[in-house]
Amino acid sequence: RVADKIGAKLQVFQIRNDSRSGGTVGPMLSSMTGMRAIDAGIPQLSMHSIRATTGSLDPGLGVILFQGFFDHYEEIDKEFRE
Repeated sequence: RVADKIGAKLQVFQIRNDSRSGGTVGPMLSSMTGMRAIDAGIPQLSMHSIRATTGSLDPGLGVILFQGFFDHYEEIDKEFRE
């Protein structure tokens, strides 16, 4: 919804819960705290490697998306509560 509101494009990627590779702590923390969570970030190749790379435009696009999240949070949060 945030991306729709600000005109951003998303690259959606999901990992199976039974897969060891590439997971993050987001789902675990969400289930432990009972809070809704979104695990988001800019795409990187070889994350945590000395040769990790990202697209030259991706950091700036990430900033725009995350700013949109904060700017529209209350409005979008209400949609999920209804």
